[in-house]
Amino acid sequence: MLLAAFGILGMSFINSVFVDAMVADNNDDLKTQLDRMEKQQTRLEQDIKELKEKISNP
Repeated sequence: MLLAAFGILGMSFINSVFVDAMVADNNDDLKTQLDRMEKQQTRLEQDIKELKEKISNP
């Protein structure tokens, strides 16, 4: 009985380590994509600001 309980706890721990490792890899990709999108948003905001200035000052 004791062996079964520790076996279940051990398998749960090992499973959580593997799941955490898989999720961490996915997070790195998402962070990279988010950084790229933030840079693109900044460029678009600058472009909009420049266009507004050109329109208001012909």
